[in-house]
Amino acid sequence: MKSLILLTFALLLGLNSKAQTLPDFVLIGLNGDTLSNKDLKDKRVYINVFETWCKPCAAEVPLLNTTADSLKDVIMIAITPAKTAKAQRFKEKFGLQIPIYPNAEKLCRELYASQYPSHFFVDSLGDVKRLKIILGVKIVYDKDSKWKPTNKEWNTMMLEQNQTTIIDAITKARDSSESKK
Repeated sequence: MKSLILLTFALLLGLNSKAQTLPDFVLIGLNGDTLSNKDLKDKRVYINVFETWCKPCAAEVPLLNTTADSLKDVIMIAITPAKTAKAQRFKEKFGLQIPIYPNAEKLCRELYASQYPSHFFVDSLGDVKRLKIILGVKIVYDKDSKWKPTNKEWNTMMLEQNQTTIIDAITKARDSSESKK
């Protein structure tokens, strides 16, 4: 029994170490371009893992689009285990502007992306870090106040706060990886 516990522990350590560096992969994007881990060598990369049926994934599309405009020194990509046709429909319906790489089941598994959306940062050394990004908004106002946000005001506040959250998470990961050098 003791050896079974040790074997399980060793396997878990091996699994965890696998997710520390960017695995080998080759993906074909919706626009026909090919992307591999070798193309990302010495670069900083944000990876968004999404699924086409995921409502939070669709809700964060505007955030991803504006984040890409704000962080010019980070390559932003989206991967999905979904097939090409479904990923194309998602892009057309929600307007995701960062490069999308469908059919990425193997890479999703190797990154341990077990929930959607998942967010990862790969530093210039190839080390992968899962980003903890909690989207949402907390509005505090006086209970005696007559002001109640309209849907448009609510959406604007949520977009602004969540935009800051994604940029802060990527910036923090980028800066911490730079301090390792």
